[in-house]
Amino acid sequence: MCDNMHNCSISRGDDYLRQLVPLILNSSIFRTQNAALFITFDEGFGRYPTDYVYTLWAGPAVKTHYKSSIQYSHYSLPGTIETAWGLQPLTAKDAGSSSMMEFFAPPPSSRPLPPPLHANFAFTPANPDVGQMVNFSGSVTGGTQPYVYKWSLGDGDWRIGQIIRYVYLVAGDYTANLTVVDASGQTTAVSQAVSVDTDPSPTGTCQGCTKSTFSRTLGLMISCEVGVVLPLLGSIIVSRRRRKTVRKLPGE
Repeated sequence: MCDNMHNCSISRGDDYLRQLVPLILNSSIFRTQNAALFITFDEGFGRYPTDYVYTLWAGPAVKTHYKSSIQYSHYSLPGTIETAWGLQPLTAKDAGSSSMMEFFAPPPSSRPLPPPLHANFAFTPANPDVGQMVNFSGSVTGGTQPYVYKWSLGDGDWRIGQIIRYVYLVAGDYTANLTVVDASGQTTAVSQAVSVDTDPSPTGTCQGCTKSTFSRTLGLMISCEVGVVLPLLGSIIVSRRRRKTVRKLPGE
């Protein structure tokens, strides 16, 4: 009741508006949308129709330095909202009050539109493995800055930002989607397939080398065994023959 000057001084209400109004006018809604701020008082010192109160419109949607010659009432505020949004009047009083549409600038449809918004993205590596870091980078043309980048990675997870990093934990084919929203409310989306492989074929792998190596090894083992066993076997035969011959000598 003090901030609206009902129970306190005018300077108290001035300080309140001095702090609040800039915050509203500098908000993202007022900087990016066709918005308007309405300021008025609930009563003065007299009675209708001789009681007049301070009232103004502010924001990007209204005319600047504009003063009307039409007499309005507090019921003109809901009447203006109903007219702007195409709503039915709540009561006969706002239905019978003049709308304050004259304060508004031409509708946004008559203003130049921002260039169409287009998005794209790239990722590396092109064929990532499970557990490997994947780098996603988004790009935008057209629209109105700033942009909001939202990623859907295809496995139920999502991220925010122009450049992100992500690790896929399960092999498979995924569809990565990038949605971009600009300051004027334009939205665009782009998708790409991401194939995650658990066991890629290494470059330069020799198919069938295992079989060839096994055959060579086996051949070396056989030649080694023949080279060692045959001489030993020959010595055993000679030794037996010598002992047998000695036994047949006369005089033994």
